[in-house]
Amino acid sequence: MATTLKITFKIKRYKKTADEKFLKAPYFENFKLEVDKNTTVLEALKKLKALEDGSLTFRSACEMGMCGSCGMIVNGKPVLACSIYCHDVIKKDKTITIEPLQNMPIIKDLVTDIDDPLNKMRSVMPYWDQKSKTNNEPKKACPQTPKEKARIDEATGCIKCMLCYSACPVYGQDKNFIGPGAGTLAYRYEADSRGINSTEKQQRLDKITSEENGIWGCSFVGDCSSVCPKQVDPAKALQLLKIKGSIHAAIKPLKKIFTCTSLNSSLPINNPTASWWLQNKTTLGYFLRELSAIGITLWAIFYVLNLSFPPLFTNLQSLTNFIFWFGFISALGHSISWFWVGLKITTPPSPSKSFLFLKFTGLISGWILISYLLISNLYGKF
Repeated sequence: MATTLKITFKIKRYKKTADEKFLKAPYFENFKLEVDKNTTVLEALKKLKALEDGSLTFRSACEMGMCGSCGMIVNGKPVLACSIYCHDVIKKDKTITIEPLQNMPIIKDLVTDIDDPLNKMRSVMPYWDQKSKTNNEPKKACPQTPKEKARIDEATGCIKCMLCYSACPVYGQDKNFIGPGAGTLAYRYEADSRGINSTEKQQRLDKITSEENGIWGCSFVGDCSSVCPKQVDPAKALQLLKIKGSIHAAIKPLKKIFTCTSLNSSLPINNPTASWWLQNKTTLGYFLRELSAIGITLWAIFYVLNLSFPPLFTNLQSLTNFIFWFGFISALGHSISWFWVGLKITTPPSPSKSFLFLKFTGLISGWILISYLLISNLYGKF
């Protein structure tokens, strides 16, 4: 026979009148109930509602710790009422104190308004688009390795119970803070190996790294992680997002340069509306060709100075060798990039045979000559 124990439940009540004003200040009301060792806090609340006061209000749904509906504060700690046994939390004076979640407006008794945390979770776009942007057809399957899946398994366990928002001191002071729940969701989709170049990822990073409502407010207290009923670690997720956000903020200006379309009108590229020099292999070859010209120019200047003022470079043998190798590699890269680009950038739509002959003859002979000069000087130095 199960051993029962009579417990006093101290429940914080919030009652409103018909005009939606509080009837009186929040207060604690005591209820007595006999429970056994298998009675959860949620089961006790349901018995009190059925036997003592039908106006007692709280949320519940699955009663098995999966839906996150029954979040409340029991003896000062945010928990799921369906996952906590009365015998495990009873105080020495045989009482259990139950309050609504903190940091959120109270609707009635133990029911809180969770719209703001939910809206923050929606704002981080917790999804990735699997459809093609061109024909709206589903893309092919995106398999993951066990290692890639393990990276997001923990964050996937979030059940939106809002216990982390109740425990978070930063969210309690600043409602603009995106919060641990939304941060966890954002990390789950940022760390997902699928959709790696999706627009959604860039928009999500912009959102969470913004100064007004981003991730930087997290002070790494860790209370959100300690109360999570599913052992998700929102505090760690927020710190990992800070790393991703820092990298994103650093490379974002570079991306703007590499995807600038204002220069396209002056560049002879096939698709003038596309992002230039990272648009395809042809434009990438164009970029590499121009980049390699820097090394060639540096070598040419250094080479002329070395021939004109030999005494200045007598004690700079290491620098001299470096410049020669740098110029040599640049020259080879320049030649390769020219062949890579081929006829797609500067060739007319219908080139004549004489045009093609002169172009390739000039390219090949010119770069064979410069490579020969570099190699000759290199072997002369070594």
